[in-house]
Amino acid sequence: MIEVDLNGGDKAFYFVAFRAFREKKKLRLHVTSAYPISEKQKGKSVKFFTIAYNLLRNKQLPQPSK
Repeated sequence: MIEVDLNGGDKAFYFVAFRAFREKKKLRLHVTSAYPISEKQKGKSVKFFTIAYNLLRNKQLPQPSK
């Protein structure tokens, strides 16, 4: 989920689904879906740097907690 600041101080939340993978010692991200949501969802999200760290070390990717 991404929080975007709009004009006038309002905030909008977007759910962004993506695939992350390694290609020639680099990380590539492909956004598969992105859409606005009315309010922030409950549950903890997985930090991007945790995904990147595990991906570069060929470890299993973490699952978001509910």
